[in-house]
Amino acid sequence: MTENLLVFDIDGTLAPHDAEPHPDLYPTLKTCHERGIPMIVATARRRSSGHMRLGPMADFLENGVFNNGACTWEAGSIVAYQEIKRDLLHDCYQRMTAFPQAHCTSIAMADERIAFSRELTAVELDQWGVAEGHICALEIALSNEPIRLCTWSEEHKLHALYDELTSAYSEEEMHWRLIDGGHCIFGTAPGLDKSAGVRVWCERKNIDPKNVIAFGDDVSDTEMLRWAGIGVAVANAHPEVKAASDQQCESCIDGGVAKWIQRHVLS
Repeated sequence: MTENLLVFDIDGTLAPHDAEPHPDLYPTLKTCHERGIPMIVATARRRSSGHMRLGPMADFLENGVFNNGACTWEAGSIVAYQEIKRDLLHDCYQRMTAFPQAHCTSIAMADERIAFSRELTAVELDQWGVAEGHICALEIALSNEPIRLCTWSEEHKLHALYDELTSAYSEEEMHWRLIDGGHCIFGTAPGLDKSAGVRVWCERKNIDPKNVIAFGDDVSDTEMLRWAGIGVAVANAHPEVKAASDQQCESCIDGGVAKWIQRHVLS
């Protein structure tokens, strides 16, 4: 197979939401790295959060699109990001925090700092991959390069809030994405998502879309899988993602991405 750019979602694709990555994944990606096969991530997580979740694999996956497309990192430095308009940010934040079923709301900034609407427990900090040194006051986040809003609830689905937000703001004002089975909402500046971020990355690197292999599981990965030359959905993916994919592999729990790469890239 011709050398391709491999693009990975993290949660639900490389690693289960509540477990460690399959043991076959690290040696597989290490072999790809040693052979010079280019790899990036496309994730809703902040870069530092993504690296905490990836563990040793972060050595091979330091580059990519983070904050659901709101920023791009290369060689340890942020190379592009887009802020949310401040007047919209304040109004959106108020709507999200006022919603009774929302458990917590956060504002992430381009420099990796993040503010929360309430104090997080140690378990939550670990779950979301937040180092204490990155937590800042809400007032700072509201006025310093805010690039992503997020609200979530472990117990309740947030479809009603999503409908409210998408009705209140046009696509030219905000981009919203409902993920994790309806339990989480991300908001970024208009036109931003994983697909757009990966497209820009490939344009900068002069990579043809037909030479992109993208792996995903949630609805935020749908357009990216449709755009890529080969879109691969893991078995645990949302039905919409499976419908948008060209191929499917085993679930992330069973090391599906590693097995697919071993069969189709490294063989």
